[in-house]
Amino acid sequence: MTPRATVSVFGSSSPDPGTDEYETAYKLGSALAEAGFRLCNGGYGGTMEAGARGAMDAGGATTGVTLSGSPRPANRWIGEEVQADSLWERMRTLMSRADAFAVLPGGTGTLAELAMMLELINKNVIDFAPATLVGDHWSPLVDLMEDEGILREDRGLTGIDGVEVRGALGLANGPEQAARWLEATVQRSG
Repeated sequence: MTPRATVSVFGSSSPDPGTDEYETAYKLGSALAEAGFRLCNGGYGGTMEAGARGAMDAGGATTGVTLSGSPRPANRWIGEEVQADSLWERMRTLMSRADAFAVLPGGTGTLAELAMMLELINKNVIDFAPATLVGDHWSPLVDLMEDEGILREDRGLTGIDGVEVRGALGLANGPEQAARWLEATVQRSG
């Protein structure tokens, strides 16, 4: 299957196999691949490994954007590795390759990616792309930012069962709902 669009996925590098976070990322990768998407992520461990593994197990394509000179190799489920010279270049590459975004629970690195993605879209530095937040981890942040234009402006996105739309974001109950919403949304916008 030739992927029709790329979803850049952000998430934590910490979760180990067997954890709920790892399993959620695996299910997201699998659901995105089944929907025909190429998965693009940071290429290392944790949710990056889990998502790529899920995508590959479902017959999908994966890209990992890693740092050149890093002692950590890309995980074995990365089909295409793209190396970036700096963290900023890595984030820019993840953003520029995306037709859509999915954000899993994570820490400061994931928060930086989420904030950068929203700000680049908000300032029209990158083209608008639908983004889904998976689970309720980021709900307090979304509530905190409720007055931001990117969460208030009508982007023509509609929700589905299990996904609430708030401006440019789809708040998905789980990975399967996130993938279904992106599939419907990217078909309409692409």
